[in-house]
Amino acid sequence: WIGSKIKEINLSKSRCKAKCPVAEQCGGCNLQHLSSKAQLTVKNRSVCETIKRIGNIKNKLTITKSEVGSPFHYRNKCIIPLGKSREGKLLLGYYKRNTHEIVDIVNCPVLDNRIDNLLPEIKSDILKSNCSIYSKNSEGLKHLSVRIAKRTGEILITLVSTTDELNDLSKKVKEWKSKWPNIVGITLNTNKEKNNVIFGRQTQLLCGRDHIREVFCGLSIYIGTTTFFQVNTVLAEKTVYDIVNWIKKEANVVRVIDLYCGIGTISLPIASEGI
Repeated sequence: WIGSKIKEINLSKSRCKAKCPVAEQCGGCNLQHLSSKAQLTVKNRSVCETIKRIGNIKNKLTITKSEVGSPFHYRNKCIIPLGKSREGKLLLGYYKRNTHEIVDIVNCPVLDNRIDNLLPEIKSDILKSNCSIYSKNSEGLKHLSVRIAKRTGEILITLVSTTDELNDLSKKVKEWKSKWPNIVGITLNTNKEKNNVIFGRQTQLLCGRDHIREVFCGLSIYIGTTTFFQVNTVLAEKTVYDIVNWIKKEANVVRVIDLYCGIGTISLPIASEGI
């Protein structure tokens, strides 16, 4: 079921002012208008309904505020579409809900501050370059991807384009690495397909290295442009530790199979315990 607001009669006590000024238009977030307590209620209900429907597990679960953590500045990755308005203005932002219309942003309050602080200057440099921006009628840049290792602070920037030609932006990306020491690498991912898949199969290194190093559950993990890794590092690590402790203390487990494991953020910590 999908609902839309027609008019406000009496505001719920659970409603609050969204921290993001474009939260109502942007399709990136959909709970910022709720208080932290109300968000927990919605998330608890969603999790319980899902595990009951899919796994036929009827136990009542409770997610606490300490388990969820801060609702802001937690995301270790962004993949932001690029485009142009009808007037030719450069747009950098997420899609308006249920559309391909870009809601232009300057900052995003759910991103790690170290990513968020880079966005205005990167956008400005793209604007000043003569690099083409993708549209239905032209090839060019489609997305900006930035990911950070929460523990080491290393940053990897990826430009996603339909073409290898970056023009003046090729020089600028090397300046980014010199200007911001935390940036350890910049890559170009080429996707020439006319579909909704963001990344293509080819990623080339523009400068630095093609990965960042994260410390997760005491293990060093290398994360590249297309590596799957949970966006909330702290919460993901806590979840994995809970799984490991459950296996060690309460379950008679001799073998663990981690399906769709990505880079092994669950299986590797379990294996490090000798299981």
